[in-house]
Amino acid sequence: MPVKLIDQFVGALLGFMTGDALGRPAKGHTAEELLAREDIGHEMIGGFYTEDTEMMITVVESLLAQGKVDQDDLAVRLGDNLNPMRGHNPGELEVLYRLRQGMDWRDANTEVFKDGSFGVGGSPRAAPVGLVYHHDLDALIEAAAASAEVTHSHPLGRAGAVTVALAVALAVRRVTPRDMYYQIQDLLAASAYADFVPHLAVAEELLESWPSPPQVVEHFGGNELTAPRCVPAALYSVLRHPDSFEKAVGFAASLGGDADSMGAMAGAMAGAYHGTRGIPTPWVERLENEERGRDTVIELGERLYAAWQEWFGGR
Repeated sequence: MPVKLIDQFVGALLGFMTGDALGRPAKGHTAEELLAREDIGHEMIGGFYTEDTEMMITVVESLLAQGKVDQDDLAVRLGDNLNPMRGHNPGELEVLYRLRQGMDWRDANTEVFKDGSFGVGGSPRAAPVGLVYHHDLDALIEAAAASAEVTHSHPLGRAGAVTVALAVALAVRRVTPRDMYYQIQDLLAASAYADFVPHLAVAEELLESWPSPPQVVEHFGGNELTAPRCVPAALYSVLRHPDSFEKAVGFAASLGGDADSMGAMAGAMAGAYHGTRGIPTPWVERLENEERGRDTVIELGERLYAAWQEWFGGR
């Protein structure tokens, strides 16, 4: 049965939140520790989201307000919406504090990271950009990079965001995950972000085997909280389980380390591909739903779809 486009928009954002919340309790654990557990990384515990969903919501709100990625608007909103209790990594938190204090984003991100950050934090939140520009991949690459640059200006940090946005866009187009993997490499190779291709290519040999989560973590270079390490691992999780949102996102969370970010990215990719009906209902029901919670994310997905139709004529 075909998946309706609006269901893919909502599925990407709701899948993002679901993967984020599933991975949150697993964050900081090793894959070895999680392999011995039957709960953390496998069951929805608490249902609370992290900084990744906080920033994803902010990106959507900025897109809806501006009709494009407006870096100045996004910077103000990221600072205003900052909740330090959501679990930001230290360097990212320093940048966001500076944005909240009114510092220009061009100064804030290089004051904390001289050469710009290539941490993973700027990558997940590019998922909504992939929805808005799924019909125009050239525009997508520019917009996704701009969305990350506000806090993660290093080329590898921007490349991670471009990769996530491309994966979401191709999932919306119903490109199979295996074909998605190769198309992303081709698109990156022809762009300013060709240096990211080798980081994705390391997944190649894993596609023909079934390594354990600890072996996968070792293959991708350990538990570094960086875009070159976490983005390929999230994409691999979807490649490994192309027919199941639950298995793809659960595998991403089982890798430990920055499990919330990897769960969010895998959730956005798988949610865009399968739509909301692919997301386990018990997981969705346990998601937090106070202010800016589950219902907000669903509404934002619907509004973003309506805006896309208005902006681009439903192409």
